[in-house]
Amino acid sequence: MLGKIWRWLKNWFQRLFRGRSQASQSPPSPSVNPLSDTGYEALFLKVLEGVEQGWEQSQVLDYLGNRINDRFFKSWLQRFGRKLMESPLPQKELAQRMIKFGQIDCGEISEISAELGEMLQQKPTRSLSEAEYQQVFQQVLAGVSLGWEGAELEQFFERLGEQGKPEIWVNWLREYKRQELALSPPNYESSASLLLLGEKAVSVPEWQPFGEIAIAMGNELLEKQEKESIWEYDGLDQVE
Repeated sequence: MLGKIWRWLKNWFQRLFRGRSQASQSPPSPSVNPLSDTGYEALFLKVLEGVEQGWEQSQVLDYLGNRINDRFFKSWLQRFGRKLMESPLPQKELAQRMIKFGQIDCGEISEISAELGEMLQQKPTRSLSEAEYQQVFQQVLAGVSLGWEGAELEQFFERLGEQGKPEIWVNWLREYKRQELALSPPNYESSASLLLLGEKAVSVPEWQPFGEIAIAMGNELLEKQEKESIWEYDGLDQVE
């Protein structure tokens, strides 16, 4: 299965980047200092947000300025596309925005955006690995800590498509809870985030079982931590 996915990716990228390695026939653009990957990502997402809100070609060109012909920007976008394609998570909303940007004709950068968006829409789906489940779960905990309510939590999982169904995550969290509590010592620092997650999740009917497991896990971590503290205190008394 993975072999088929990689062959599919390879064929798509060969099509996408065929001919792009040749020198451009357009006049050289004014020199611009390259941004960091984080800077380019913020710039690109701002453009996509603007287009979604109704920006036309002139507004995009004004916003990007000399960046419209920035070869480092184009190289970053290609790397960004590879990263998205290699991720097992769907990016339907992002794909739609990237295609929409391509439709307003802002040169090669918008063409690359549209092609990548089309690729994302046709990307094969696969199951998450254990490491990827944990990575997504950490994003959920971080989101709740930043103020997500039940509605935002539900929307996050909806964006995962088939990978975001409640029953899948209930089963995963139940097993994750068992494994984490068996560690010596477990990650006590996660108890507060788990309790907060549970509080938000139980407010959404479909996610109530998920929230109940998170609450149970958070409470069990607190209980274990309290018992461990008592044992350590008793040990100090005996030494004295």
